[in-house]
Amino acid sequence: MTLKKLFAWLSVGMLTACAQQGWDADMNLGKSVNNAIRAQSIYPDGPPKDRVLGGMDGVSAKATIDNYQKSFIFPQIGSAAGGTSSSSGSSGSSGGSGSGSQSGATGF
Repeated sequence: MTLKKLFAWLSVGMLTACAQQGWDADMNLGKSVNNAIRAQSIYPDGPPKDRVLGGMDGVSAKATIDNYQKSFIFPQIGSAAGGTSSSSGSSGSSGGSGSGSQSGATGF
């Protein structure tokens, strides 16, 4: 029985000898990641206090989106942005809202 106890105490002693007493973190740990994030930021020191916010108000933005979506349902034939109203689409620009016949379009 004493041999088993001796072996147990030696095992515990060897296990604790391999254990780390503490972990000292380097002061620069993670600094390269923080520098990379900072280098890719528009405002690394935070947004300026006197910056002017651009864009539209909510009502104007919604009206713009609604008009854009309605333009696919009811295309304006012969508008300034589109080509001709021919069904072949061979004349005029390739991206306008007047090339081709789309009178049957009801959705997206």
